[in-house]
Amino acid sequence: AFLFCCYTGSRYSDFCNLKKEAFAYNSEGVWLTFRTIKTDTEIRLPLHLLFEGKAMAIVERYKAYLNSFFHLLDNSNVNKQLNKLRSMAGVKKKITFHVARHTYATMLLYFGADVYTVSKLLGHTSVQTTQIYAKVVDESKRKAVNLIPEL
Repeated sequence: AFLFCCYTGSRYSDFCNLKKEAFAYNSEGVWLTFRTIKTDTEIRLPLHLLFEGKAMAIVERYKAYLNSFFHLLDNSNVNKQLNKLRSMAGVKKKITFHVARHTYATMLLYFGADVYTVSKLLGHTSVQTTQIYAKVVDESKRKAVNLIPEL
């Protein structure tokens, strides 16, 4: 579930509200369409195009029981489970389910998507909300450039 949200930018509440009917199959691949709980915005995601279809692969793996795939424990317990996994993996940074959404936005910007497009893919009602992620990517670029030794 966490990885699916890393590849789709879904909020915990939106993920838990998904049904198999939200997935449309056509000759190109799979499209995910849903309305966000927070902003009541329609989101349409081409899963076959996003991050080399990794979300689509997850959908295919759980296709036989998609509706139950979207039923998670409450957010607090899910976050506890995520942190157990994080600890087992030796990762120091605390992880919450919402980190998946941040990961999605940051990866899209890092790979060259413009802020406006990312804003629409996240269902933000204001581009200013998305610009927070752009600042993180810009800071990362500055740090990388500063590592280049002077010639």
